[in-house]
Amino acid sequence: MLIDLHEKLGIQPQRLTACLAAVVQFPNGKFEAFSSGDTRVYELQSNKLVRISRDDTYVQDLVDTKEITEQEAHLHEQKNVLKYALGNRKELKMNFYEFSDQMEGFLITSDGIHGELMDHQIEHLIFKEGLSKNEIFDSLLERSKVLEGRQDDQSVLIKWL
Repeated sequence: MLIDLHEKLGIQPQRLTACLAAVVQFPNGKFEAFSSGDTRVYELQSNKLVRISRDDTYVQDLVDTKEITEQEAHLHEQKNVLKYALGNRKELKMNFYEFSDQMEGFLITSDGIHGELMDHQIEHLIFKEGLSKNEIFDSLLERSKVLEGRQDDQSVLIKWL
């Protein structure tokens, strides 16, 4: 199916990779998320940011096995080496996540945001600086852009419930 998509778009499969994440609300009101690659999904709780997704990266495996810390992962030269993403394999591996009952909203970021700002910095910006919702969005983009040296994409979606 992915190969067909690439052929229709006239793109060589090995040249196109994309990370994605989405949140779905079901008719019963329950929210769930899914992702592939290193696009992250966070749950917004009362003054707290909780990452619910897991990066599909070599470096995330090192963090999971406690070979390196989150701080070391943030600075690791191979932090963007993807194991799974849209287009890097014939089949797409998706990860599914549930939100807690404490969820007050959610945040989705590309690595152009969380690759530059650590989770605690994002949390501080959202909950501790007294910014309006529009200012939070603009500040996430602006601050990550200042730090971003590779000109990676900077995508962010914030939804308050």
